[in-house]
Amino acid sequence: HDLAESKKDMAVLEKDNEVRLAQLHEATSGNMLRFNNLAEQQRMLVEREAWINAKLEEANKENKELHDDLVSTMKDLGGCKVTIKYMDKEIIGRIQQLQLMQQGLDKHPNTLTWNTIEAEIP
Repeated sequence: HDLAESKKDMAVLEKDNEVRLAQLHEATSGNMLRFNNLAEQQRMLVEREAWINAKLEEANKENKELHDDLVSTMKDLGGCKVTIKYMDKEIIGRIQQLQLMQQGLDKHPNTLTWNTIEAEIP
């Protein structure tokens, strides 16, 4: 009777062992699946971060180019403003010369001044 009882206990223990082993395998598989999902999410985040960094670098490069163009344009604009001021003064001077000549034409024409002004007009 002891032998039968021992065999029965052994069968129960073996079955219990099989159930626990199956549970362990299932838990391990679930953990592995979660691990793989987390690894895939991590890979996707790394790829996204690399893409964002590349776009940021590209935007910074374009920003620098636009800034350099703006600085160059501002320098050109400054030069144009100086030229305009100079031309304004030149035109005002020529107008004054013409006004003075017109006033003096009735009394004595200034041919040399008139010829100089005509020669300077393109």
